[in-house]
Amino acid sequence: MGAGLSDAFKPAWRDPVTMIKQYKDRVRMLHLKDRKRGFPPSQELNGAAGHFTEVGNGTIRWRDVLAAAQASGIEHLFVEQDSSDRSPLESIRISYQNLEKMLA
Repeated sequence: MGAGLSDAFKPAWRDPVTMIKQYKDRVRMLHLKDRKRGFPPSQELNGAAGHFTEVGNGTIRWRDVLAAAQASGIEHLFVEQDSSDRSPLESIRISYQNLEKMLA
């Protein structure tokens, strides 16, 4: 249950904050992804899946998600960048910097 709450439930129109709170006794890790604005919900991972962006640059309400994660005792956060308009190292740098700011 710990993997992908933010990205798996958001496209399914389920609020990740609600899910974290509901399963707070079971979730110890979160798999983080973000999606670009203006893209419809999708689970597509093929070449047409241009909806991914760096964590903190998209549509997920990260401050709310991270606050719920901290309050629920989530121990680990994992960032995945499926694809990006940038190089993989640049993307992870941006996600890391965004998370640092949000967790400060």
